[in-house]
Amino acid sequence: MSDDAILEVENIGKIYSLKDKTLFHALTNISFSLKRGESLGIIGTNGSGKSTLLKILSGVIKPSSGFVKVHGSVSSILDLGFGILPELTGRENIYLMAKLDGLSSETIKSKINEIIEFADIGNFIEEPVKNYSNGMYLRLAFAIKTVIIPDILILDEVVAVGDIVFQEKCKIRLDELKEIGTSIIMVSHSLEEMMKGCTSVLNLEKGYIKYFGATYDVVKKYNQVIEVKDTSYRFPALSEDPKIILTRIRANFFEDTDNRILRYSESLIIKFNLSVLAEDQNCDIILFLSDLTSMVMSDSYMYRKSSTYKIDQIGNYEIEVSFPSNLFNQGTYFLTILVGSRPEKRTLIRAEKCLKFEIVFDDYEKDKIWNNNGDYFPIRMPLKWIINQTS
Repeated sequence: MSDDAILEVENIGKIYSLKDKTLFHALTNISFSLKRGESLGIIGTNGSGKSTLLKILSGVIKPSSGFVKVHGSVSSILDLGFGILPELTGRENIYLMAKLDGLSSETIKSKINEIIEFADIGNFIEEPVKNYSNGMYLRLAFAIKTVIIPDILILDEVVAVGDIVFQEKCKIRLDELKEIGTSIIMVSHSLEEMMKGCTSVLNLEKGYIKYFGATYDVVKKYNQVIEVKDTSYRFPALSEDPKIILTRIRANFFEDTDNRILRYSESLIIKFNLSVLAEDQNCDIILFLSDLTSMVMSDSYMYRKSSTYKIDQIGNYEIEVSFPSNLFNQGTYFLTILVGSRPEKRTLIRAEKCLKFEIVFDDYEKDKIWNNNGDYFPIRMPLKWIINQTS
């Protein structure tokens, strides 16, 4: 391990004893180190051990073997509202959480106005937290954990929650923390976030380290080995009582080729089926198309505002989404679909990278390279240009 490491993880493992008395190895021989100001991203499929690792690094649970050495203070947000007591007011929770993080009363008093301002929940700061929305929970927890500067900040999918304005506010705050030397460890499904915000990435698979190293190298390897689901695959809901089922994800290029290749001049058509098993779901759907570095998003909400569209009744639905031709640059792309329930304000299904395909240029353009000094851009739009010679 490096002499200037702020975090040292040496051969940690975690074993759980299940009800049938069998042993489940959640983590095995995990070793890495982190220096001050560095940021580590952790990726992997569901069940790979990401959350278990974060809990061990945060001190919530102990490893079954190995050790973790932390040279400084650790602050963590492992889920929405982690550590917040619903019966207390927002202000009371600030004092409680800060005290639990080892801060003195004087320090809390000097920072409380800054915390309240960052949380931006108005007069609700004096209300019991049980009356808060999910977004207000997140604002309060994030403000407490980041305004009082930790040496290491651990986040589990936190930046992806909340409205767009608050997401951007979180990202700016994380950049400020990194500038002043805070080391950040984060789990995220967004490879774009990893590429922009992490100096290194750890890829877990079934409790083992599959890849660990520079962000670009690990993300590239991770993308190359993603298992693409068969179009008949039923994507499981994120709850034990599924109210919506997502099936038969497919695209127009399946009809023409087994290689899943689309030309730049062809439009991309995504089709999938939903089965709604309960009334009043009022679904919203978000599509993400991502390459190695960036992401394009489209959601059903804008369409619903201008139509009679609704998915809120029991039954079967087929959805078709069209992306125009001459839009995407040449490269490899992945499709992710999120299905959310508007009344419950949460994601019910996440079909992570359910399709993988290539976009290639037409023959007359195949020798051109559309980049800028090695920087790659996923969008290449045929905009209207007007050029007039004036003299």
